[in-house]
Amino acid sequence: SNSPAQALILLNDPFVHQQVDIWSKRLLAQKEKNDDELLFQAYLEAFGRTVRSDEATAAKAFLASQLKLYGQESRKKVWHDLLHTLMNVKEFIFIN
Repeated sequence: SNSPAQALILLNDPFVHQQVDIWSKRLLAQKEKNDDELLFQAYLEAFGRTVRSDEATAAKAFLASQLKLYGQESRKKVWHDLLHTLMNVKEFIFIN
């Protein structure tokens, strides 16, 4: 089981944000890959599986909305937010 404190740690802990920064920098360093390829890789690394079409659609909408919010120069921040979200998905946290 989990507690509310666990969820808060995953949302707010500096170590978690540091790990997401490392992950996003590593992904975005692959300049030859487009967002679809990066999304495929992120899901493979986070969950050990490919991204489903509904997840890809939602993730792309999220990336677009964050770009609109932060501006076109904030690609790193946008990907940081997406990866932080993936790290907080129950599938990432729990092993079935």
